[in-house]
Amino acid sequence: MKTKLVTLNEIYNGAYFTSKGRDDAEKVKYFIKDAIEQWGIKYVLLVGGRHGGLTQQKWWCPVRYTNLDDGINWETGYLSDLYFADIYKYEGNETVFDDWDSNGNGIYAEWWIMGKDTLDFYPDVYVGRLPARNKFEVTNMVEKIINYETTTYGQQWFKKIVAVGGDTFPGEDDPYYEGELATSKSVEYMQGFDAVKLYTSDHTLGNANDVINAVSQGCGFLNFEGHGNPMGWATHPPHDENTWIDGLKVQEMHQLSNKGMYPVCVVGGCHNSQFNVSLLNLLKIYEGYQEWYSYIYKGEMSPESWSWWIVRMAEGGAIASIGCTGWRSIWNNINKLHCKIPTDGRQNRCEDSAGMGIDG
Repeated sequence: MKTKLVTLNEIYNGAYFTSKGRDDAEKVKYFIKDAIEQWGIKYVLLVGGRHGGLTQQKWWCPVRYTNLDDGINWETGYLSDLYFADIYKYEGNETVFDDWDSNGNGIYAEWWIMGKDTLDFYPDVYVGRLPARNKFEVTNMVEKIINYETTTYGQQWFKKIVAVGGDTFPGEDDPYYEGELATSKSVEYMQGFDAVKLYTSDHTLGNANDVINAVSQGCGFLNFEGHGNPMGWATHPPHDENTWIDGLKVQEMHQLSNKGMYPVCVVGGCHNSQFNVSLLNLLKIYEGYQEWYSYIYKGEMSPESWSWWIVRMAEGGAIASIGCTGWRSIWNNINKLHCKIPTDGRQNRCEDSAGMGIDG
Protein backbone atom coordinates (compact mmCIF):
# COMPACT_ATOMS: atom_id res chain seq x y z
CA MET A 1 0.00 0.00 0.00
CA LYS A 2 1.40 3.37 -1.00
CA THR A 3 1.67 5.78 1.92
CA LYS A 4 2.27 9.53 1.95
CA LEU A 5 3.30 11.55 5.01
CA VAL A 6 1.85 15.05 5.09
CA THR A 7 2.55 17.54 7.88
CA LEU A 8 0.09 20.04 9.25
CA ASN A 9 2.32 22.90 8.13
CA GLU A 10 2.11 21.58 4.57
CA ILE A 11 -1.68 21.49 4.84
CA TYR A 12 -1.97 24.98 6.31
CA ASN A 13 0.54 26.48 3.84
CA GLY A 14 -1.05 24.88 0.76
CA ALA A 15 1.93 22.74 -0.24
CA TYR A 16 -0.28 20.29 -2.17
CA PHE A 17 -3.74 21.83 -2.43
CA THR A 18 -5.11 25.30 -1.83
CA SER A 19 -5.61 25.72 1.91
CA LYS A 20 -9.18 26.56 2.87
CA GLY A 21 -11.33 26.36 5.96
CA ARG A 22 -12.52 28.45 8.90
CA ASP A 23 -10.23 26.82 11.45
CA ASP A 24 -7.45 24.24 11.56
CA ALA A 25 -9.82 21.27 11.83
CA GLU A 26 -11.75 22.36 8.75
CA LYS A 27 -8.50 22.92 6.85
CA VAL A 28 -7.53 19.32 7.58
CA LYS A 29 -10.95 18.11 6.47
CA TYR A 30 -10.76 20.04 3.20
CA PHE A 31 -7.30 18.58 2.62
CA ILE A 32 -8.71 15.07 3.08
CA LYS A 33 -11.43 15.91 0.55
CA ASP A 34 -8.84 17.08 -1.99
CA ALA A 35 -6.68 14.01 -1.33
CA ILE A 36 -9.67 11.74 -1.98
CA GLU A 37 -10.45 13.47 -5.25
CA GLN A 38 -6.87 14.02 -6.48
CA TRP A 39 -4.96 11.07 -5.04
CA GLY A 40 -7.71 8.52 -4.50
CA ILE A 41 -6.84 7.92 -0.85
CA LYS A 42 -8.91 5.46 1.18
CA TYR A 43 -7.24 5.60 4.59
CA VAL A 44 -6.20 8.50 6.83
CA LEU A 45 -4.19 8.25 10.03
CA LEU A 46 -4.21 11.39 12.16
CA VAL A 47 -1.23 11.59 14.51
CA GLY A 48 -1.28 13.76 17.60
CA GLY A 49 -3.26 14.23 20.77
CA ARG A 50 -3.38 16.85 23.46
CA HIS A 51 -0.25 18.65 24.60
CA GLY A 52 -1.20 20.67 27.63
CA GLY A 53 -3.23 23.79 27.98
CA LEU A 54 -4.90 24.63 31.27
CA THR A 55 -7.58 27.20 30.49
CA GLN A 56 -7.66 26.21 26.81
CA GLN A 57 -6.72 22.82 25.41
CA LYS A 58 -3.77 22.58 23.03
CA TRP A 59 -3.53 19.93 20.34
CA TRP A 60 -0.74 18.52 18.20
CA CYS A 61 -3.37 17.56 15.63
CA PRO A 62 -6.71 19.41 15.48
CA VAL A 63 -9.93 17.94 16.86
CA ARG A 64 -13.59 18.69 16.35
CA TYR A 65 -16.09 18.86 19.19
CA THR A 66 -19.77 18.31 18.64
CA ASN A 67 -22.18 20.70 20.35
CA LEU A 68 -24.95 18.50 21.64
CA ASP A 69 -26.61 19.37 24.92
CA ASP A 70 -28.18 16.13 26.10
CA GLY A 71 -29.93 17.91 28.95
CA ILE A 72 -28.48 15.77 31.74
CA ASN A 73 -25.95 18.34 32.91
CA TRP A 74 -22.96 16.09 32.27
CA GLU A 75 -21.58 17.02 28.86
CA THR A 76 -22.61 19.46 26.15
CA GLY A 77 -20.38 17.99 23.46
CA TYR A 78 -17.75 15.39 22.76
CA LEU A 79 -14.75 14.70 20.55
CA SER A 80 -15.62 13.19 17.17
CA ASP A 81 -13.11 12.05 14.56
CA LEU A 82 -16.08 11.02 12.42
CA TYR A 83 -15.97 14.68 11.41
CA PHE A 84 -12.78 13.99 9.43
CA ALA A 85 -14.28 10.91 7.74
CA ASP A 86 -17.72 12.30 6.86
CA ILE A 87 -16.58 14.40 3.92
CA TYR A 88 -19.67 14.57 1.73
CA LYS A 89 -23.43 14.97 1.99
CA TYR A 90 -26.26 15.02 -0.53
CA GLU A 91 -28.09 18.22 -1.41
CA GLY A 92 -30.79 17.26 -3.85
CA ASN A 93 -28.99 15.39 -6.61
CA GLU A 94 -25.61 16.91 -5.77
CA THR A 95 -22.80 15.63 -3.59
CA VAL A 96 -21.24 18.52 -1.65
CA PHE A 97 -18.79 19.09 1.19
CA ASP A 98 -20.32 18.46 4.63
CA ASP A 99 -18.97 21.08 7.03
CA TRP A 100 -21.16 19.84 9.93
CA ASP A 101 -22.61 23.36 10.19
CA SER A 102 -25.72 23.17 8.03
CA ASN A 103 -27.36 26.23 9.61
CA GLY A 104 -24.22 28.32 9.09
CA ASN A 105 -23.97 29.75 12.60
CA GLY A 106 -20.39 28.63 13.22
CA ILE A 107 -21.40 26.00 15.79
CA TYR A 108 -20.48 22.53 14.55
CA ALA A 109 -22.64 19.42 14.97
CA GLU A 110 -25.19 21.41 16.93
CA TRP A 111 -28.25 19.76 18.43
CA TRP A 112 -30.28 21.60 21.01
CA ILE A 113 -33.51 23.52 21.38
CA MET A 114 -32.18 26.76 19.82
CA GLY A 115 -30.59 25.22 16.73
CA LYS A 116 -29.82 21.98 14.96
CA ASP A 117 -27.44 20.88 12.23
CA THR A 118 -28.35 18.22 9.71
CA LEU A 119 -25.41 15.84 9.29
CA ASP A 120 -24.74 13.02 6.84
CA PHE A 121 -23.02 10.75 9.42
CA TYR A 122 -21.71 8.31 6.79
CA PRO A 123 -17.89 8.06 6.55
CA ASP A 124 -16.37 8.50 3.10
CA VAL A 125 -12.84 7.49 4.09
CA TYR A 126 -11.37 5.31 6.83
CA VAL A 127 -9.99 7.52 9.62
CA GLY A 128 -8.02 6.58 12.71
CA ARG A 129 -5.95 8.55 15.17
CA LEU A 130 -2.87 7.99 17.27
CA PRO A 131 -3.52 10.60 20.01
CA ALA A 132 0.15 10.62 20.96
CA ARG A 133 1.36 13.34 23.31
CA ASN A 134 5.09 13.14 22.61
CA LYS A 135 7.70 11.78 20.19
CA PHE A 136 8.35 8.75 22.39
CA GLU A 137 4.77 7.55 21.99
CA VAL A 138 4.88 8.09 18.22
CA THR A 139 8.15 6.16 17.89
CA ASN A 140 6.83 3.35 20.04
CA MET A 141 3.64 3.06 17.99
CA VAL A 142 5.51 3.03 14.68
CA GLU A 143 7.65 0.15 15.93
CA LYS A 144 4.64 -1.66 17.38
CA ILE A 145 2.62 -1.38 14.16
CA ILE A 146 5.52 -2.56 11.99
CA ASN A 147 6.06 -5.53 14.31
CA TYR A 148 2.36 -6.38 14.19
CA GLU A 149 2.13 -6.15 10.41
CA THR A 150 5.22 -8.29 9.82
CA THR A 151 4.76 -11.05 12.42
CA THR A 152 1.04 -11.60 13.06
CA TYR A 153 -0.11 -13.32 9.87
CA GLY A 154 -0.64 -17.05 10.33
CA GLN A 155 -0.07 -17.06 14.09
CA GLN A 156 -2.34 -19.38 16.06
CA TRP A 157 -2.82 -16.94 18.94
CA PHE A 158 -4.54 -14.51 16.59
CA LYS A 159 -7.49 -16.88 16.05
CA LYS A 160 -8.93 -16.14 19.46
CA ILE A 161 -11.39 -13.55 20.78
CA VAL A 162 -11.70 -12.63 24.44
CA ALA A 163 -15.21 -11.40 25.35
CA VAL A 164 -15.80 -9.58 28.65
CA GLY A 165 -19.21 -8.60 30.01
CA GLY A 166 -21.85 -8.80 32.69
CA ASP A 167 -25.25 -7.40 33.62
CA THR A 168 -24.73 -3.83 32.44
CA PHE A 169 -28.09 -2.56 33.67
CA PRO A 170 -29.33 -4.82 36.48
CA GLY A 171 -33.02 -4.86 37.21
CA GLU A 172 -35.21 -7.16 39.22
CA ASP A 173 -37.57 -7.73 36.30
CA ASP A 174 -34.93 -7.53 33.56
CA PRO A 175 -33.91 -11.01 32.36
CA TYR A 176 -31.15 -9.71 30.07
CA TYR A 177 -27.44 -9.43 30.83
CA GLU A 178 -26.72 -6.77 28.22
CA GLY A 179 -22.93 -6.98 28.23
CA GLU A 180 -22.98 -10.75 27.88
CA LEU A 181 -25.57 -10.61 25.09
CA ALA A 182 -23.52 -8.05 23.18
CA THR A 183 -20.22 -9.88 23.40
CA SER A 184 -21.88 -13.22 22.61
CA LYS A 185 -23.16 -11.65 19.40
CA SER A 186 -19.63 -10.46 18.63
CA VAL A 187 -18.38 -14.01 19.07
CA GLU A 188 -21.01 -15.30 16.63
CA TYR A 189 -19.63 -13.03 13.92
CA MET A 190 -16.06 -14.29 14.44
CA GLN A 191 -16.27 -17.55 12.53
CA GLY A 192 -13.14 -19.64 12.84
CA PHE A 193 -12.10 -17.96 16.09
CA ASP A 194 -11.91 -19.65 19.47
CA ALA A 195 -13.75 -17.70 22.16
CA VAL A 196 -12.78 -17.06 25.75
CA LYS A 197 -15.84 -15.67 27.52
CA LEU A 198 -15.37 -13.85 30.82
CA TYR A 199 -18.83 -13.27 32.28
CA THR A 200 -20.09 -12.31 35.70
CA SER A 201 -23.05 -14.70 35.43
CA ASP A 202 -20.83 -17.80 35.48
CA HIS A 203 -18.11 -16.26 37.68
CA THR A 204 -15.43 -16.42 34.97
CA LEU A 205 -15.14 -12.65 35.48
CA GLY A 206 -14.42 -11.79 39.09
CA ASN A 207 -11.75 -9.11 38.84
CA ALA A 208 -9.09 -7.65 36.57
CA ASN A 209 -6.81 -10.68 37.01
CA ASP A 210 -9.20 -12.75 34.91
CA VAL A 211 -8.88 -10.29 32.03
CA ILE A 212 -5.12 -9.92 32.43
CA ASN A 213 -4.55 -13.68 32.42
CA ALA A 214 -6.72 -14.24 29.33
CA VAL A 215 -5.22 -11.40 27.28
CA SER A 216 -1.65 -12.28 28.28
CA GLN A 217 -2.04 -15.62 26.50
CA GLY A 218 -2.62 -13.77 23.23
CA CYS A 219 -5.74 -13.00 21.22
CA GLY A 220 -6.63 -11.31 17.95
CA PHE A 221 -9.67 -9.48 19.26
CA LEU A 222 -10.76 -8.19 22.66
CA ASN A 223 -14.33 -7.02 23.32
CA PHE A 224 -15.56 -5.33 26.51
CA GLU A 225 -19.20 -4.35 26.96
CA GLY A 226 -20.23 -2.62 30.18
CA HIS A 227 -19.51 0.66 31.96
CA GLY A 228 -16.50 2.90 31.63
CA ASN A 229 -14.73 6.19 32.13
CA PRO A 230 -11.33 7.42 30.92
CA MET A 231 -9.58 5.46 33.69
CA GLY A 232 -11.35 2.13 33.84
CA TRP A 233 -13.94 -0.40 32.74
CA ALA A 234 -16.35 -2.32 34.99
CA THR A 235 -19.71 -4.09 35.07
CA HIS A 236 -22.20 -5.72 37.44
CA PRO A 237 -23.06 -9.28 38.47
CA PRO A 238 -26.61 -10.38 37.60
CA HIS A 239 -29.39 -8.34 39.22
CA ASP A 240 -26.99 -6.48 41.53
CA GLU A 241 -26.51 -2.82 40.67
CA ASN A 242 -24.77 -2.12 43.98
CA THR A 243 -21.82 -4.42 43.26
CA TRP A 244 -19.14 -3.47 40.77
CA ILE A 245 -16.80 -5.95 39.09
CA ASP A 246 -13.66 -4.23 37.82
CA GLY A 247 -12.51 -5.52 34.45
CA LEU A 248 -9.43 -3.39 33.82
CA LYS A 249 -8.11 -0.06 35.07
CA VAL A 250 -5.31 1.98 33.53
CA GLN A 251 -3.12 1.40 36.60
CA GLU A 252 -3.42 -2.37 36.04
CA MET A 253 -2.54 -2.42 32.34
CA HIS A 254 1.19 -2.78 33.02
CA GLN A 255 0.43 -6.33 34.15
CA LEU A 256 -0.55 -7.36 30.61
CA SER A 257 2.28 -9.59 29.33
CA ASN A 258 1.18 -10.23 25.75
CA LYS A 259 4.16 -8.68 23.98
CA GLY A 260 3.97 -9.44 20.26
CA MET A 261 0.39 -10.77 20.56
CA TYR A 262 -1.71 -7.64 20.28
CA PRO A 263 -5.51 -7.68 19.83
CA VAL A 264 -7.82 -5.15 18.27
CA CYS A 265 -9.79 -3.92 21.28
CA VAL A 266 -13.44 -2.85 21.02
CA VAL A 267 -14.64 -1.38 24.30
CA GLY A 268 -18.26 -0.61 25.07
CA GLY A 269 -18.29 1.87 27.91
CA CYS A 270 -18.87 5.56 28.39
CA HIS A 271 -15.87 7.82 27.82
CA ASN A 272 -13.22 5.06 27.57
CA SER A 273 -11.84 6.80 24.47
CA GLN A 274 -12.18 10.38 25.75
CA PHE A 275 -8.68 11.43 24.72
CA ASN A 276 -8.86 15.04 25.94
CA VAL A 277 -8.23 14.08 29.57
CA SER A 278 -5.21 15.49 31.42
CA LEU A 279 -3.52 15.63 34.80
CA LEU A 280 -3.77 19.40 34.39
CA ASN A 281 -7.43 19.11 35.39
CA LEU A 282 -6.22 18.60 38.96
CA LEU A 283 -5.07 22.23 38.91
CA LYS A 284 -8.52 23.61 38.10
CA ILE A 285 -9.48 24.28 41.70
CA TYR A 286 -9.96 27.90 40.62
CA GLU A 287 -13.18 26.79 38.91
CA GLY A 288 -14.68 25.99 42.30
CA TYR A 289 -14.69 22.83 44.38
CA GLN A 290 -17.75 21.26 42.78
CA GLU A 291 -16.41 21.63 39.24
CA TRP A 292 -12.92 20.55 40.32
CA TYR A 293 -14.28 17.44 42.02
CA SER A 294 -16.24 16.55 38.88
CA TYR A 295 -12.94 16.06 37.02
CA ILE A 296 -11.94 13.49 39.63
CA TYR A 297 -15.35 11.80 39.75
CA LYS A 298 -15.46 11.49 35.95
CA GLY A 299 -11.88 10.23 35.68
CA GLU A 300 -10.90 13.25 33.60
CA MET A 301 -7.69 13.80 35.55
CA SER A 302 -6.25 10.64 33.97
CA PRO A 303 -2.95 11.31 32.16
CA GLU A 304 -4.37 9.57 29.08
CA SER A 305 -7.57 7.81 28.11
CA TRP A 306 -8.18 4.12 28.78
CA SER A 307 -8.31 3.29 25.07
CA TRP A 308 -5.07 5.07 24.21
CA TRP A 309 -3.31 3.70 27.30
CA ILE A 310 -3.94 0.08 26.26
CA VAL A 311 -2.68 0.79 22.72
CA ARG A 312 0.46 2.84 23.36
CA MET A 313 1.95 0.25 25.78
CA ALA A 314 5.36 -0.92 24.57
CA GLU A 315 5.38 -4.42 26.07
CA GLY A 316 1.73 -5.45 25.76
CA GLY A 317 -1.80 -4.16 25.38
CA ALA A 318 -3.62 -3.75 22.06
CA ILE A 319 -2.68 -2.74 18.53
CA ALA A 320 -5.82 -0.63 18.08
CA SER A 321 -8.91 0.34 20.05
CA ILE A 322 -12.43 1.46 19.23
CA GLY A 323 -14.52 3.14 21.90
CA CYS A 324 -16.67 6.06 22.99
CA THR A 325 -15.50 9.61 23.56
CA GLY A 326 -18.84 10.44 25.20
CA TRP A 327 -21.98 8.87 26.62
CA ARG A 328 -23.54 5.68 25.33
CA SER A 329 -26.69 3.99 26.54
CA ILE A 330 -28.90 1.03 25.79
CA TRP A 331 -32.35 -0.20 26.66
CA ASN A 332 -34.35 -3.14 25.43
CA ASN A 333 -37.71 -4.80 25.09
CA ILE A 334 -38.56 -8.42 24.59
CA ASN A 335 -38.08 -8.37 20.81
CA LYS A 336 -35.45 -5.76 20.06
CA LEU A 337 -32.47 -4.12 21.61
CA HIS A 338 -32.80 -0.38 21.03
CA CYS A 339 -29.47 1.37 20.99
CA LYS A 340 -29.01 5.07 21.41
CA ILE A 341 -25.91 7.17 21.17
CA PRO A 342 -27.28 10.31 22.83
CA THR A 343 -24.51 12.45 21.47
CA ASP A 344 -25.31 11.89 17.78
CA GLY A 345 -28.83 13.28 17.94
CA ARG A 346 -30.36 10.17 16.43
CA GLN A 347 -31.78 6.86 17.63
CA ASN A 348 -30.47 3.70 16.05
CA ARG A 349 -32.17 0.33 15.96
CA CYS A 350 -29.72 -2.53 16.21
CA GLU A 351 -32.00 -5.41 15.24
CA ASP A 352 -31.07 -8.29 17.55
CA SER A 353 -27.50 -7.18 18.22
CA ALA A 354 -26.36 -5.05 21.12
CA GLY A 355 -22.92 -4.59 19.63
CA MET A 356 -23.56 -1.05 18.39
CA GLY A 357 -24.63 0.53 21.61
CA ILE A 358 -23.80 -0.09 25.19
CA ASP A 359 -23.80 1.63 28.47
CA GLY A 360 -23.16 4.71 30.43
